[in-house]
Amino acid sequence: VDALQSVIVADSADLNSISAVLCAANVAGQIKRELCPSLTAELRITAKVIAALHAGIHRQPVGGRHVTAWKVCMTVSSLCSNPEHHPEVMESGGPGVLLKVLQGNRDTTHPLAEEHCCLSIL
Repeated sequence: VDALQSVIVADSADLNSISAVLCAANVAGQIKRELCPSLTAELRITAKVIAALHAGIHRQPVGGRHVTAWKVCMTVSSLCSNPEHHPEVMESGGPGVLLKVLQGNRDTTHPLAEEHCCLSIL
């Protein structure tokens, strides 16, 4: 996880920083916050994940790359599986963005996006 920090800080499309953010968030969702506090606080991982989901919904690039909303929803779900991250998800506007996914076009919204939105909210 420490190796991802320099890529995240670089915030570079060439280094695919957004993928490093999503990877770090998946890890952060599975461990106690005290084991890796820099992953969320200093690097603003949670805020970046929510911003990536917002970009994915609107089919806009984030960090110079396009992301798939359902994949980012899986990461949000991972973060939300750990109650320690709930305040940051709330502060980053997570519920509103998740609601936008659930209110999206039923023909184009991926079933996994819907599933992971519901898991995140629960």
